Amino acid sequence: MLRYYTVFNSEQCEGIAQHVPAPFQRVVNHIEACETILKNYTSCPPIVHRGNQPYYSPQSDYVCMPEQTKFITTEAYYATLFHELTHSTGHAKRLNREGITSHKANFASCEYSKEELIAELGNCFLINHAGLLSDSLFENSASYIQSWISVLEDNPQMIIQASAKAQQAVDYILNVEAVTLDVAA
Repeated sequence: MLRYYTVFNSEQCEGIAQHVPAPFQRVVNHIEACETILKNYTSCPPIVHRGNQPYYSPQSDYVCMPEQTKFITTEAYYATLFHELTHSTGHAKRLNREGITSHKANFASCEYSKEELIAELGNCFLINHAGLLSDSLFENSASYIQSWISVLEDNPQMIIQASAKAQQAVDYILNVEAVTLDVAA
């Protein structure tokens, strides 16, 4: 059903009070557990806030993040930041991971896909460590992992390898010594 409406600008009308709502301003919040994680990352690269696209630049060794107010929730901001920080652990002066340091790590390559899987698993480990458990964060991470894991279906061991690399990255960020188990056969 099609309907037509005549609409006037309020400035064209007489006898009505003009009310212009204030623009929505999201409040920047800090989550203490997340800030503690950031403080523990002693060799954290600079975090620059600009633009609309989050990324880690291995060549310049910095993380670029949109302003926190551009995220739907504070938790979504930290989850994205943790993803990018996990990438940063792959730099040659940190854990020297192939997905960051290799020139073969082009978009959709096996190396790139593995690195994305590592970064998102690292993000999951860090948001869990911070206690940020929510259905929306879980669903976002699961969708993101699923989009990259399809490229890696030829190697079923890849999820295990990526999980181990993600745990190394998380340990590095949290500044904890890796625990090795001496298991007698």
